[in-house]
Amino acid sequence: MLSGVLAEGELWVRQEARYTAFELGDAAAIYLRVQRRLFGGQGGAAPVTFDAAGRLVDIGSLPDSDGRFAYGRLHVNADGSADTVVLREPEAAAQGHRTVAIEFNGFRGELYLYQPFGPLWQHAHGPGGAWASAASSTYAVELHGADGSAMQITGAPGAGPPLSPEEQEDARGRLERDMERGNLDEPAFEIPETKAPLADLFFDQAGRLWIEKSASDGEGMVEADVYEGTTLVARYRWPSRVNPGSVPWATETALYGTTTDELGVERAARVRFDRSP
Repeated sequence: MLSGVLAEGELWVRQEARYTAFELGDAAAIYLRVQRRLFGGQGGAAPVTFDAAGRLVDIGSLPDSDGRFAYGRLHVNADGSADTVVLREPEAAAQGHRTVAIEFNGFRGELYLYQPFGPLWQHAHGPGGAWASAASSTYAVELHGADGSAMQITGAPGAGPPLSPEEQEDARGRLERDMERGNLDEPAFEIPETKAPLADLFFDQAGRLWIEKSASDGEGMVEADVYEGTTLVARYRWPSRVNPGSVPWATETALYGTTTDELGVERAARVRFDRSP
């Protein structure tokens, strides 16, 4: 379950199949209405956001003209209709996965296989309707404004940190399991020598884009470049033991997440930043 707050003071709570809107009062939240999710249970890890016109933005997968599924953004109008923006996966990210036809107990389907530590498609969705997309294999991010404009953010070229012996062993194990699951005669991918340079993309509550960079195995700190539009305004570092989760919550001065101790106990954590360009 995730939630978001509209500028007018409405709290929207997302469950698997619906959004529920509440009016925030001084002492309680008053139920207003329910909006059915057009994606059903898809897109559960995406943040609850609204565009510049105050329309709810629902994010998930939808079938294209060929019957395949593609990611999209639905901008939901007041009457329940929606305008659709289809997100296209960068070609560089598509090289990091493949599908294999499988059959099990009479069931036929497709198994998705991903290259361990290989390129991934990263997309982030911010408050006010902005969103961003990139292949993790290159520091080149396409930033889309709420007005429909598209801009490019390009960082220093280069690969990510090398895989440690433990990460290489983990990658071998994952490839072997995929061979068994997909009934393959050989591994679906090679093990890369380095990680992809980008670890994650997300927006903070001020609408700034955070580009988190991959860290070496065992590195004590994680680093992210923070952009207002295409301008680098800050570079933040935080302890790698703090996990922001799949939908990070950050402000201009803080990042929230969890830590896990040696007994597996999770605790809430907050990292506070001194802004530095």
